[in-house]
Amino acid sequence: LTYQLYGLAAVQQLKGAQGTLFGKNSTGGAVLFFTQKPTDEFGGYAQARYGRLDELRFEGALNLPVSDTLKFRIAGQRETRDGVVQSVAVPGLDYNNRDNSSVRALAVWDPADWINNVTQATYYRVDQTVTPNLITSVDGPCTGPTTPAFSCLYQPPFNAFLGTVNVQPFVAQ
Repeated sequence: LTYQLYGLAAVQQLKGAQGTLFGKNSTGGAVLFFTQKPTDEFGGYAQARYGRLDELRFEGALNLPVSDTLKFRIAGQRETRDGVVQSVAVPGLDYNNRDNSSVRALAVWDPADWINNVTQATYYRVDQTVTPNLITSVDGPCTGPTTPAFSCLYQPPFNAFLGTVNVQPFVAQ
């Protein structure tokens, strides 16, 4: 998903080393993103999308000119989606879900021809439960010298002695 890439006015690619302007870690170039600034006209846009797994995505912007010298623009994006992988250990927990939002507000104040003040505030929130490391196989019964010792702690017969969970039913599921 392209969070915060909404409401762009321009994208600029600078090739080569840009250490002088952007710091020593920009040896391979730089990419500059310019957001859409408020204009003199009242307006905006709104978009909505619905997809699989109850995915809902909203995006929109509103341009508010207050006077000839003061203009505002607020833009935002929100996405929700159900999880893809259900947890076998925690009932009701889904992995790879999304509940993300972003809001950007800009104010432009031009009190004189030689003064131009652009103020931008951004709020960004990501709430996702990413897929955990999944056990894809467990080497057979823990009876031989070549069996991995760590996986034996969670398999019969050792899990009964140690009081650990038997992972074989979770792997089978």
